[in-house]
Amino acid sequence: MKNYYYILGISKEATLIDIQTAYKKLALKFHPESNAYDPFFVHLYTEITEAHKVLSDESRRYRYDRTLEDELSAEVDRILDSPTPIVASFFASKTASKVGDLLTLSWDVMHADHVRIDWIGDVSSTGTRSVRVEDVSATQEYLSINLTATNTVTNVSTEQRLSIQNLDYSPILAAKKQQKPEKKTQKKAIKPKQSSSSSVKPSIDNTHPRGQEGSITAYILVGIMVLFIVIMLYSLHLINPMF
Repeated sequence: MKNYYYILGISKEATLIDIQTAYKKLALKFHPESNAYDPFFVHLYTEITEAHKVLSDESRRYRYDRTLEDELSAEVDRILDSPTPIVASFFASKTASKVGDLLTLSWDVMHADHVRIDWIGDVSSTGTRSVRVEDVSATQEYLSINLTATNTVTNVSTEQRLSIQNLDYSPILAAKKQQKPEKKTQKKAIKPKQSSSSSVKPSIDNTHPRGQEGSITAYILVGIMVLFIVIMLYSLHLINPMF
């Protein structure tokens, strides 16, 4: 059941003068003729007019109040039995927008004691608010507006998202953003280390002299051994000519 008091922004104790004043103010602000007959404002103006007709008539208001009280009582019982937050409605006045446009958001949430809309901040469980579209990148095809409803007693949350087409969207800029810059790697040529001629010697210069020196030493040792043997044999011959 619609809450006509909420629609007009007045309390249940409002007088007839309060009802008339609230209606005139809202009708002037949300009249379809003043808003290019946008479907959102046509719907909102219809509800404002309906609320005024019921609440400004004493008999109809009495019956409405009795029915509203019964439904509110039943709703309280249902809330206690079902603690999960429910987003009954969440919509915007436009399905497509660009930077600088004014969007009117409307929402109705049940079973939640904390409601947050990322474009606005913390809000009541039911409401209507106008926001200006700002800081929108041309690489975003759609604008996202998130509503989060939380029951802090049970710590259960429900989320709902609105997607608004971005009229400033540029496919070219979006494609450029998605392209990852290629990392250019230059292979450096490996150059052999150059050393001065005085410090670099061919391998033959490092190994051959040592090998030659070893060979000469071996020859000398062999010669000495042969000479020693000859001397020994000669000495034996002198001692014993028959040997």
